[in-house]
Amino acid sequence: MRMKTKLKTNEQPSEQKYERYDQHKLAQWFLLILFACLSPFSFAEDNEQNLADKGWDEYTLGNLINGMALLEQAAEQGDAAGQARLGYIFDKAGKTDQAFELFEKSAKQNNAEGQFGLSKMYSSGRGVEKDLTRAGDLMRQSAEQGYLLAMRVYGLALETGGLNLTPNPSLAFDWIQRAAEKGDGTAMRKLREVYLRGELGQEVNLERAKYWLDQLNTPIVKSEATKATQ
Repeated sequence: MRMKTKLKTNEQPSEQKYERYDQHKLAQWFLLILFACLSPFSFAEDNEQNLADKGWDEYTLGNLINGMALLEQAAEQGDAAGQARLGYIFDKAGKTDQAFELFEKSAKQNNAEGQFGLSKMYSSGRGVEKDLTRAGDLMRQSAEQGYLLAMRVYGLALETGGLNLTPNPSLAFDWIQRAAEKGDGTAMRKLREVYLRGELGQEVNLERAKYWLDQLNTPIVKSEATKATQ
């Protein structure tokens, strides 16, 4: 009887050991399969975005060669932000054909920066035949995605009828106000004038005019205003 009891007590730990081993191996295989499925997409996307951001940071800090190299690498990998930012640099350098091509590639990926840049090309006729209607449509698309410069430009165009848009004071005010609320200094100055003069369907409101003047004079807005060079 003692031998039988011994065998049972010896067998039970052995079965538990193998069961734990199998569970551990299954968990390892599950994790390996999971990472194999996810990594080519999520991690690659993060790396591309980081590459474009890093290149732009280097460029704006004055490290032009390193910045350009990183942006070119990002653009070649199909990163829309990298294409738009490289297009901006080429446009400023007078290489309008290359700029247009990069902006177009970026805009086709529904990138707001690319849409804004391409709109500017169409509105000025740089690198492409001038087309104000196309420029207005692209500016609207960029603004609707929340791109700050596009929101301001689109709002001002709606005020004056620029970019072949039908003048719409109420809608113009809405877009200019959105841009101001997101920190655009030019939009803030415009809103101050609107409330001082009673424009764009608004009544004269000195309190609101003072509010936007105060917002305009905050250190953050002053600092950001120097970055808005596009």
